[in-house]
Parts: sequence; C-alpha cells; structure tokens
Amino acid sequence: AAIVRVTAVDRAEPPIAPGPAGEKLPAGLREFFEGLPSPRPRHQVASGFAIDAAGHVATAFYVVAKAATVTVRLPDGRDVAARIVGADEESGVAVLQVDAGAGLAPLEWADAVPRVGDPVFAIGHPYGLGPVVTQGMLGGVLRPADAGDDANPVRRELLATDAVISLGFAGGPLLDAQGRVVGLLDALLQSGVDRGLTVATPGASAREIVRELVAHERVRRARLGVEVAPAAGAQEPAGNDAARAHGVRVAAVTPDSPAARAGLQADDVLLRADGEPLASEAALRRVIAGRAPGASLEIAFQRDGRERAVVIVLDEAR
Repeated sequence: AAIVRVTAVDRAEPPIAPGPAGEKLPAGLREFFEGLPSPRPRHQVASGFAIDAAGHVATAFYVVAKAATVTVRLPDGRDVAARIVGADEESGVAVLQVDAGAGLAPLEWADAVPRVGDPVFAIGHPYGLGPVVTQGMLGGVLRPADAGDDANPVRRELLATDAVISLGFAGGPLLDAQGRVVGLLDALLQSGVDRGLTVATPGASAREIVRELVAHERVRRARLGVEVAPAAGAQEPAGNDAARAHGVRVAAVTPDSPAARAGLQADDVLLRADGEPLASEAALRRVIAGRAPGASLEIAFQRDGRERAVVIVLDEAR
C-alpha cells in the first residue's frame, strides 16, 4: 500500500522563436516561426513510496524538476494532487505530499546496507503500468570520481544491482529480503554504454535527504571552504616525508569560510578528518557530506614539513 505512481506535467515552454537574427529573415519565413505553436507540456511518469503517515512520498528529482503539476495514483486507483515539498538535484531525491487521508502505509528504512550478493527487489511502474517487482542482487557500491575525471559519470555514492528496471521505476524503492528500503531507484545510468546498470541512492543517504526536505524544504549542506588538488602536486618538503603523498593539497581557501577562519592556507596538505585518512578529494567530500552545518571537524594537516591539527566549525553552503 506504500508504492505509488507519480505523474508530473512539466511547465509549458515558450513558443519557438527565430531569435535576434530573425529580424533579417524573409517576411514569409519569419511569419512561419512566429506562427508555430508552443511545445506541448511533457508528461513524466515515475514511482514513489510513502515515508510517513503525514502523506509524504519520496520520489526522484528529475520527475518533478520542471513540474507544473504532480499527480499521485494511490494503490486503490484514485488519482490525487500532490504538492512538491522539496527537490534536491545533487542527491536526485524529491519529496511530495498528498492528503494524509490517502491512507498510505509508510515503508520502513533498513538500518544497514545489504552485503554484496544479497537479494534485493526493485518496485516501480514501468511505462506507467504496474506496480511491478523485479529481483536481483546487490552488486556493490559506486563511488564518485575525483574532480577532473569526466569519464566517470558517478557524482555521488550509488548502489549497483542487476535487478532489471525500465522507465517508470525511478523514484521507487529498492528493498531487502525483509521489505525494508535500502535504496531509492535512480535513472542516472540508464542510457548509453551504461544501459542496463541499475543504480539507487543508498537508503541511509536518501533518508537523511528526505528528513531535510520535510523539515526545511531544502537540503542544508556543510561547507569547509577549500579547493583541493592531489598532494602529489605540492612541493615536497626537505627530508623524507611519505605522509604528504597520502593527503590532499589545499589549492585555494575561500575568504571568510570556516577554513579561512581556522587558519588553513594554500599548499597545506590535509591528512585526516576526525581521524579518517584523506586519500583523495572524493574522501574529503564524503566526510563533509556526512556533517551538518555547525558541526565541528578536526583536521590534521601538514605545513612546512610539520603535522598540525585544528578544529573547524563548518557553516552552511549557499
């Protein structure tokens, strides 16, 4: 009773126009362009699932990104209007709300990610039909590439599975054998050379994003305020200092940021954050992503061949 179909009608696009150069077009051709009708609004069909008794429904960001109206089809066949509570492009997660009287029973979030090889189940509405359940196994976790690796399309941590999905599954739940949500199905890698690779936002991440959207209608993200590069690009200090190769070098510090206020400088090498080694820029991003604005973070760093430490209070990224 918790799985629903989501239909969004995108905002109408303006009529096709010839642009500034159109003034130089022959009169007949200019009139042709000006007489073209506006493109028809596009319908997006996907899935979603209830997350609480207040009528909140989790779904995929892309479905509602340009939506003018959103409708949710309940398990009993009724179509009800839904309000967009919030949508977060970075995570690919959105939250809708329908009347609490719709009677949707929320799904339970899993406390842990299944092990690689464990069975998982994808539920969705392929091409607006269903719901349909497909089975597979958890294949692993895809992690984002470091900056500059444009060949890797993964920009956030994702679960990978061989459970088959198609158009209409995005936004639906990926469940474990106990029927608990371990992921929110994504449409990120459903085209091109990666066609057929099913991915999902991990349940723990999706749950935190959903909580933020319900509470604040947006996602508050922590900020450190540095631009970094691989430590190998930094000038080596005198003497044998292998530890320098295992961090990330500060390329620039944002003025009036937490890093600036704590005294970090360009060419410092960040070694650890709250004891976690920083082997790459991606590792630093993961640590920051796991903290809320206002949280304290102890950074161990190296400057002029000496290791130092500082506690930094993160603020909110804008």
